[in-house]
Amino acid sequence: MYVDLRVAITGRRTIPTNDLLSIKDEISKCLIKIKKQYQDQSICLLSGLAEGADRLVVKIGLELGIPYKAILPMAFSEYIADFDRFCFIHCFVFFGLILL
Repeated sequence: MYVDLRVAITGRRTIPTNDLLSIKDEISKCLIKIKKQYQDQSICLLSGLAEGADRLVVKIGLELGIPYKAILPMAFSEYIADFDRFCFIHCFVFFGLILL
């Protein structure tokens, strides 16, 4: 698939619980605006899938039909060592990553 527009994601690992709903709403509005503005182009989110903002934006993007590509910041073996076991399994099952 040819991708015309790539949107990179970066943000905090921790998101204050009391702000989560408003942050989700703003992310959703922003992604919807991008989809409308670039409706004739394909869009792809780029994310390191870090805990927090990276995953939140990807999750909302997937709900809106926007695909993503994982851009890992280090070798895969080092990357997975940064996760606790539950988080690792949840992240990789939810985001559909294939382990080789």
